[in-house]
Amino acid sequence: MKILFRKTCVVAVLLAGCSLVNAKEYLPPNMAFKPVLSGNIITINIAEGYYLYQNKILLQKQKTDVEFKFMNKSLQKNFPQFGTYSVYLDRVQLKIAPDVKPPLTIRFQGCSAEGLCYPPQQVTLTSIK
Repeated sequence: MKILFRKTCVVAVLLAGCSLVNAKEYLPPNMAFKPVLSGNIITINIAEGYYLYQNKILLQKQKTDVEFKFMNKSLQKNFPQFGTYSVYLDRVQLKIAPDVKPPLTIRFQGCSAEGLCYPPQQVTLTSIK
């Protein structure tokens, strides 16, 4: 009985180790999506293997929506369960009016290509780089 228990424990440890080796490590959201303000352009740099939803990007100043224009084209991504959405890979650039000054709050939501989706993120941009 003891031998069977020991063998079962060894198998359980080996299986647990295998699942840890195969586990995908995801970036934290602040590393996957990095917004930067430069003049009147906001660039959100997107890590490889991640994407942002176009319709989840919102810009505000003191809780008031700020108008912006997308500077680059989005891609269409089809999700069998949800339909087609516009997404950005690599980066997205937003153009704001020259008179809009920081601090600005940008909200966005994105996912990894493997399917891990982050909750909506919020970043306050306080200075121009």
